[in-house]
Amino acid sequence: VALLRSIGKPKEAMTINIYTALINLVLDYIFVMKLGMGIGGAAFATLIATGVTSCLFIQHITKSDILKLRLRNMKPDIKILQEVFYIGGPRLYNQILQGVAMVVTTKSAGHYGGEIATAAIGIISMVRTTINTSMQGFNQGTVSIISYYYGAKKFDKVKEVYKIQIKVVVISTLVLVLGMVYFSEEIVKVFIKNDEELVKAA
Repeated sequence: VALLRSIGKPKEAMTINIYTALINLVLDYIFVMKLGMGIGGAAFATLIATGVTSCLFIQHITKSDILKLRLRNMKPDIKILQEVFYIGGPRLYNQILQGVAMVVTTKSAGHYGGEIATAAIGIISMVRTTINTSMQGFNQGTVSIISYYYGAKKFDKVKEVYKIQIKVVVISTLVLVLGMVYFSEEIVKVFIKNDEELVKAA
C-alpha cells in the first residue's frame, strides 16, 4: 500500500486500507460471534482480508503507467536490497523493540498484578496504538509529498512541508497527551465501565 502512495495514488491506498478494515471487521463478527471459531476464526478473517488487499494492490499496480509488474523484473538486486535495509532498518529495529517491550510489560503485569494489571495494560496499549496509528498515518501521508518535491529538486518545498509536519505532530501530540492526563478515567471507561478496580488500575 505504501508503494501506491509513493507513485501518487494516496486515494487508492486509503481505499484499500478501508476495504481491508471493513472486511476484517465483518468476517471477525461472522467467524467469532456467529460461528464460534474463536481466535482461529479471527486469524482466518485477517488472512482473507489480507488476501483481498493483495488482489486490489496487484490490480492497481498492473494498471499503473509508472510501475509495471513483470516476472522478468523480479530479480534480487544486492545494491537495492542494501538501500532498502539501510533506510528501513531503523524502523524495523524500532518495531521489534516495541514488540519486545510490550511482551515484557504484559508478562510482568501478569506476574506481579494478576489479571487486573494485564487487562489494564491491554487498555493502555489500545489507547497508545490509536494515537500512534493516527500520527503514523499523517507522517505516511507527508512522505509521498516530500518524496515528490525531493525528486523534483524543489528543496524549498521539502523544507516547507517538513516544517508543517513537525508543527502539526507536536501540537497534536501535546493535545492528546494532555487529554490522556486530565481525562484518563473517561477514556478508560470507553473500554470498561462496570469494573472500578480495573478503571483505577488503567
